[in-house]
Amino acid sequence: MKGINHDLSEFLAPNLMDAGRRIDLVWNSGRHDPNLLYEATRMLVFLDLQSMDRLEIGDALPAKALAMLSITRAMTEKKCRDEEALLSFNMGYSNHAVHIAATLPQSDPARAYVNQDGQRLSELAAAQKSGVESHYLLLLNISETSQKTNDVGPFVNCLQTYFSHSWITLPVFKAGLDMHAFSLTPDMARTMPSMVLMTLERDEGAVPDPTDYLKKEMTRPDENFGFVMETFFGDIQSKFPIIINDFTSGLGKMDARYTGPFFDPGTYDAYYKGYFYSGLYDLGLHYLDALSSSDAAAHFAGVLGTAMSGTAADFRTWYTNLERSEEGKSSLKALSTQLDKSRDLGAAPFMRTFEEQEKYYRLADPALLRGARDIVRHLDTRIEDRGFLCDLAYSKMLDLKLAEKMAVSILAAASSTNMYTQLWYAKLSGNLQKITAVLNSPGDVDTKVHALRFLQLQKEANGDLISKGYQAVIQDAPDNWSASWYYADYLKKGKQYPEAINVLRDWLRRRVKTLGLEALSAHARIAKLYYEEKQYRKGWAEIKPYIESEKGDVMDIGALLLDKLGRRKDAEKLALFLTNRYPDDLSSRMPLLELYWRHGKYGKAADLLKASVHKLNTGQWAWTVGPAFAKIFKNKPKEAIAAFVQLRSRGFDPVDLSGVVGAVSKAGNNELAFNMYSYLRSRNALENLEYLVEAYKVLKTYKPKEEAVAWLRSEVPPQLYNPLSTISYDTNAFDLLWAFDPVPGNRDEVDWFWITRAAASLIKPLNVEQKQAIVRYFSSHRKGDCAIGRYLIGMGKKQDVFALMTGVKARCEEAYYLGLKAWKEGHYGDASDWFRVSLEIGRWQTAEYRWAYDALSNWYGKGETLERLSKDKL
Repeated sequence: MKGINHDLSEFLAPNLMDAGRRIDLVWNSGRHDPNLLYEATRMLVFLDLQSMDRLEIGDALPAKALAMLSITRAMTEKKCRDEEALLSFNMGYSNHAVHIAATLPQSDPARAYVNQDGQRLSELAAAQKSGVESHYLLLLNISETSQKTNDVGPFVNCLQTYFSHSWITLPVFKAGLDMHAFSLTPDMARTMPSMVLMTLERDEGAVPDPTDYLKKEMTRPDENFGFVMETFFGDIQSKFPIIINDFTSGLGKMDARYTGPFFDPGTYDAYYKGYFYSGLYDLGLHYLDALSSSDAAAHFAGVLGTAMSGTAADFRTWYTNLERSEEGKSSLKALSTQLDKSRDLGAAPFMRTFEEQEKYYRLADPALLRGARDIVRHLDTRIEDRGFLCDLAYSKMLDLKLAEKMAVSILAAASSTNMYTQLWYAKLSGNLQKITAVLNSPGDVDTKVHALRFLQLQKEANGDLISKGYQAVIQDAPDNWSASWYYADYLKKGKQYPEAINVLRDWLRRRVKTLGLEALSAHARIAKLYYEEKQYRKGWAEIKPYIESEKGDVMDIGALLLDKLGRRKDAEKLALFLTNRYPDDLSSRMPLLELYWRHGKYGKAADLLKASVHKLNTGQWAWTVGPAFAKIFKNKPKEAIAAFVQLRSRGFDPVDLSGVVGAVSKAGNNELAFNMYSYLRSRNALENLEYLVEAYKVLKTYKPKEEAVAWLRSEVPPQLYNPLSTISYDTNAFDLLWAFDPVPGNRDEVDWFWITRAAASLIKPLNVEQKQAIVRYFSSHRKGDCAIGRYLIGMGKKQDVFALMTGVKARCEEAYYLGLKAWKEGHYGDASDWFRVSLEIGRWQTAEYRWAYDALSNWYGKGETLERLSKDKL
């Protein structure tokens, strides 16, 4: 028992596993001492606290810990308060953890850790008789805090103070990786799988204990700690290269050593699998997302082994599909197939797959909703997964009811560790008091910055309150990068450029040691502010010293400033380098695209976009490419047409190009937008009709309405008057429903013309004559689909509409009208449910599907709860 207690007091994973083996040996010898249950519980809870499992493949460890906690409490007199608090906190149930921690003494480090009291943890760790537990809990707390402050100093100081001879352990690496530091993540992630292999060999006795390795081979009294870490990273990677098969065989060798019942092969495997694949996961995403390097990602994909089944195979297929998609060599089908087949991976990697899938979707694509549902099948009830579902429901599935339900669920279980969700839900609810209270509380800086950002989104918010809030936060935490960045951004939006520059310069003067590239971002933002002020020389002087960093935003603004200074060739050269440096990022193509347009190289601009066509979706055309086009050609109609003709000649989808025209119209250049629509004519009569209606809407902004209607009559033949009703409703051109009359002949078409008039009447009130006309029509037309129109204007019953829902198409259509009626009667929850029915049926070609999507999308864009929307009568 003495050896067990010693191993437990050493706290870190290698010793905990030794303790687990000892406990099993004693128990299996026939000595069933109840104290062994308690010691096994402590061992498993401590080990779970030190585990790392980004992919949710190591659930056997927390499950075993939870089971042992329950058994120990039931069969012994031990209350296990410390263990319960730590386990529930690590599993995400922070509210319960805080409740339990309140019963612990002030001197207990578990209480301070669960309450996220960094100051108290520091005091306990520095105490004369402090143990490894308090040291490690302090390290975890600092890691979590450093994610918010971007300050690596406290973490390194803690390592030097408490782990100078024991930092080569997986739990310490976990704390480092959890900071998500750009400067540390690559090296630590590259080293993590090698560390797992080395640790497995240590367990087998094939290599010395890592601590001995460190003492003998890595350190001398005169060496800098950072240099020691860097040297170790390189050395360990060379001695233990990432080989998937080595990992699998290494686990198998230890099955006979850890026999259970308390620490069995399954628990052992879960611990190491979590670490091994988490390291691969972090490293792979670093190559794909942070570096945006197809070459590095492709090389990494090549070392993922050849396993045909299990976690290794699922991981390789998942990453290879992502990497191929980044290169434009994959497809939506390939990405979707793995969602169906994979069984071993958890939610997080598939959330990343879903982000990749979005590049292949059209706006309002039913496939996006199906993709979201595929993700849901990989979720469970853990707090992180509820967060995933909340995000999916809100921004992808447009299921506001489900999103609100998930947010409430998260806060009920873990409000103390989900302040962002608290603030987000307060923002949705319009709870200014809740958001403002955070500013006046002793909470962390990051949370207060989030509160200020949400406050900016509230119409009722006071601008002076926001400015004073940022100033107070910066005064309390002048080194905090986020506070200065977002305050400068707030000032920029108010065109207070000198003030924004001063905020960033004040931060730079402090020479804050950060985890990433914040100083470069600050210089890039200052240069951008000078650019906005048209002080191009000052802007270039600001950014020139940092061009060689090859950071995206630095090269971006550098290219634009060079162009304004008349150095066109240099500007294009730098922008081209940026494009090639980050080939898979649309934002990195935008500077070169803008320069080509400014320099009259319209063909090259079109080719540049064509080269990234697999990356561009409809939304990117409308919200990124379109606004840039509108800004550059603001007072250049001839040049705009020439550039647009080149885009049209490259075979881009007219639906995508209409986003560019829409951006031009939104910028106020309606005459140019009207002329651009003439280049979007289609051989498909109905598709062409939509462009004509959009052109009409633009034309009537600068011409009399009668003249615009006359123009449209000259373009639309009478045989298209009936389908014109659907297009008019689709584009919110409700006035056209009365400017054109239905053409007799096809009774179904005429009925639907009047149904669209009835539907529009709930959105845009009618005059007396129009109301009388609708009542007359539906008084004499009662059969078939006319039941919908009668219901909409209050002459029919809901049951009459239900009777029409006999097929898939009919259910999609009628569900929309039931939702529309509920919406306009103020029943937003019911309306959301009916609109969701239309979307779930997924008939893109059905107009009502798109109308249901538009309604829900509009609600989403307002950023309010359904209850608040109903009060605003949106």
